[in-house]
Amino acid sequence: MKRQHYAWPFLLLALVACQHNSPVKKNSAASPPALTAKHYKQHRDQQALILMSINWGAKWRCANYDNALLQSLRFERLHMQSPADELIFNRPVDADARPKFVSYALLVNPGEYALSGSDLLVRKMGEKEDQLRTARTALIVGDQSLGGTFTAQAGEQVYIGNFWIDCKYSPIAWRYYTEGQDSFNKHLSLFMQDYPFLELQNVQYRLFNTEQFGLPYQLP
Repeated sequence: MKRQHYAWPFLLLALVACQHNSPVKKNSAASPPALTAKHYKQHRDQQALILMSINWGAKWRCANYDNALLQSLRFERLHMQSPADELIFNRPVDADARPKFVSYALLVNPGEYALSGSDLLVRKMGEKEDQLRTARTALIVGDQSLGGTFTAQAGEQVYIGNFWIDCKYSPIAWRYYTEGQDSFNKHLSLFMQDYPFLELQNVQYRLFNTEQFGLPYQLP
């Protein structure tokens, strides 16, 4: 099946895949703390720097819904050894509905990380809002990832993509990407604005690899 592409700022956006829905519970876990210059300097050689963007704004006219909001994304390191190997991104309490990609830079322990869950809030006019969850049980079986993974080694700087929502069949979390070297250089400058202490001369363009939640792409 062909999937249509369309452009949005620096991003190449694609249209969807599959999803597993179940009632969602409120997630009280905090998003990763903001990366500081001190922490980066102390740990950048032992850990990996991950660069990604998340859009917490509304996707309007999303499948059969008036709009959809991404509420959370979760990843965990395969063969997880500590709570630090779980990455949980929650929609900021002060985020509004305007579409805007937010830059995230974080240091993680080296290894392979799998998508372990996502939550979306969906609304129809005149009806009660609903919540959709892609649960861990649909994404990881034993040590096997079904939803997709990204990898990073100690000392590496890795860009893994831009995350939002796709609406072709039903609202679902989706990994988009920045297309082309010039656009990618502009995108890196946005990370530098938010994290001016980063040294981004050797960033690896290595997208979150998935057959369910994004399309393949390699930087020319």
